[in-house]
Amino acid sequence: MGMLTGKVAVVTGGARGNGEGIARVFAAHGATVCLWDVLDSVTQTAERVAAENGHPCQAWRVDVSDAAAVETAAADVLRAFGTVDVLVNNAAIAPEVPFVDMDADLRERVWRVNVEGAMNCTKAVLPEMIRRKGGKIIVVSSITGPLTAIPGLTMYATTKGALLGFTRNLALEVAPHGINVNCILPGTIDTPLLRWSLANGEHAGSGQAAVGDDRPVASDEHVASFGAAVPWRRVGTAAEVGGVAAFLASEWSDYVTGTEIVVDGGSRLTEWGLALVESGG
Repeated sequence: MGMLTGKVAVVTGGARGNGEGIARVFAAHGATVCLWDVLDSVTQTAERVAAENGHPCQAWRVDVSDAAAVETAAADVLRAFGTVDVLVNNAAIAPEVPFVDMDADLRERVWRVNVEGAMNCTKAVLPEMIRRKGGKIIVVSSITGPLTAIPGLTMYATTKGALLGFTRNLALEVAPHGINVNCILPGTIDTPLLRWSLANGEHAGSGQAAVGDDRPVASDEHVASFGAAVPWRRVGTAAEVGGVAAFLASEWSDYVTGTEIVVDGGSRLTEWGLALVESGG
């Protein structure tokens, strides 16, 4: 039996990248996984995860910024499985645009997906968790914003910083109900968006633009070279983010709440990382 056997988990942004990595680890540890994503490919991801692990994995096409759609999806999950034990708020967009050039509509879109999306999903599952006196809520933030900065990602960084405040305050509110709320801060992780970004000199933006995109993706050699600046000497994997999420979703984290775990191979330690590369050490 895995440490998540019998648990029902909702993972947003689950079609690919960190969301898919989290889903795979959850399923490998025995969880029934429900993937929510705006991308059509979420269905194929769910089928692959289910086939690989032999545990149910179902897909819903959901725009997390649409509160009504989120409520409908949550009701569907509860009807299908009777509970939501774990919610992973992972869905996000990261258009790379200098702040001075970003119009109000795009700023609002980033905020609505990254912050209000997490709030919508949490609000939809929280009443049932409170009723049952238990649950795990995991928020996926980033080191970008809370700890580091990248030119062109000011709005993304702003939203990721806001998610820390959301995590801490919500954790305090729901602790009396036996609900844990924690945050993961990934660094540079080998995802499709990273590979598109490296190959094309820009972030894939909304997360939708890259679907069916015929632009090139970065090679393994390019990714390895990019990861050389990380003290761990490589970029991370979505499975490594998934491993931390599995810990936070399990009983092993029952006394952990209102905190954040950085998963970045030490890349926030910029001076040290650069020194390693420059010295060839």
